[in-house]
Amino acid sequence: MNNTETPDLGRMKALQERFRRARFKRVEALIRHVLASKDTCSILDVGGRGDYWKLLPVDLAGKVSITVMNYSDELEIYDLQSHQYFAVKNVVGNACSMPEFENGSFDVIHSNSVIEHVRSYQNMMQFAEETKRVGKYYYIQTPNYFFPIDPHYSFPFIHWLPDNLKIRALSTFRVGTAITGGFTDALAEVDNCRMLGSWLFRRLYADGKHYKERFLGIFTKSFIVVGSEYGECPILE
Repeated sequence: MNNTETPDLGRMKALQERFRRARFKRVEALIRHVLASKDTCSILDVGGRGDYWKLLPVDLAGKVSITVMNYSDELEIYDLQSHQYFAVKNVVGNACSMPEFENGSFDVIHSNSVIEHVRSYQNMMQFAEETKRVGKYYYIQTPNYFFPIDPHYSFPFIHWLPDNLKIRALSTFRVGTAITGGFTDALAEVDNCRMLGSWLFRRLYADGKHYKERFLGIFTKSFIVVGSEYGECPILE
């Protein structure tokens, strides 16, 4: 079911972009923390896309190397291009299992809205263990299940429905920005997203420093954790 973007959806996307830019300040602060003690910072962005890194400020040119890991079809969809200041290397892989990388291979492991898409809670645990292992520091963000608007579809309450009703809704109706071709696609959509609450996210990253991204100063829109298995981690307020 293809959707024509409405003014409301356009405003929602603009709001999401504003949150993304504000959220990126912690990513930048973590990178600068690394660069305070060494000349370069290597980053592995798991499940990401190259154009996201256009948010990096120009003064970090030549100091940051970025590797984006994703499935091959995702890399093709996004048609990743190098930023004019930052070369992006694309690799095919699965963040739930990264035997190709040794412990602490990268200075920073970055993940933005990925852990909820690894299809099972067992995979989430493996994702958490691998991201903690491969990066000297990790930065992980995920949307809050208890926030009333599902950020994947820019639509309220759909993620709170039981799977049977959610599949039926996605199969039958136009739901925000969701794009499905009917029943089969709806099954895949529901299988592909399991949003987390605070308790579960904290259990997966028990030793990290947890932050809440606020909306209107009241609602928690998403969760962020920053940590390290290899030493002290800075507080990034």
